[in-house]
Amino acid sequence: MFRTLVSFCRTGLVAGVSALAVAGAQAGPVLWALTNATFTDGATATGSFVFDADTSVFGNVSVSKADGAYASVAYTTATQYTNPATIEFGTKSSLNTGDFFIDLIPVAALTNAGGVVGLTAAVSPVAFGRDSFFGRCLDAGCNSGGDIGGLNAGASLVGVAVPEPATLLLVLAAGVGAVASRRRQPGGLGSTQ
Repeated sequence: MFRTLVSFCRTGLVAGVSALAVAGAQAGPVLWALTNATFTDGATATGSFVFDADTSVFGNVSVSKADGAYASVAYTTATQYTNPATIEFGTKSSLNTGDFFIDLIPVAALTNAGGVVGLTAAVSPVAFGRDSFFGRCLDAGCNSGGDIGGLNAGASLVGVAVPEPATLLLVLAAGVGAVASRRRQPGGLGSTQ
């Protein structure tokens, strides 16, 4: 029975290593973290989101703005716009009068390769479609904003691949296989030699 388990785990180790090699070659969703995001009013933004560039789908949005002259806000939705490419974080999917938002303009497209992508800093006066900034909707369609704070230079998004659950299971099986294999060897885990 134990030998069967060890054999299964060794197979899992080989499969896990193979899966990691293949997973590294395949593109998938990327976890993007907001770094060094400060605004002209002293506010900071932190958090992360998952984005799949192949499908343009966002998930697990958890971005917040704190400190500064205006309200602290937690953002749970993200929408991507084009011309220019803008990521808009909101408190809900359809923004209305009084809702807060953050518009970030990456200097390059977010891809499933991850990496570091800078964000366009704001210039004064802040302009929709040109600058990264936070604000509050002044009308029902959120076509104009108030309580605005421009993004300072130096902010970026840092992306790393999100492992798929199947890959995680293979890695776990590989770890179990390595431990079981080590326990069977003289001088292995738990040995008194």
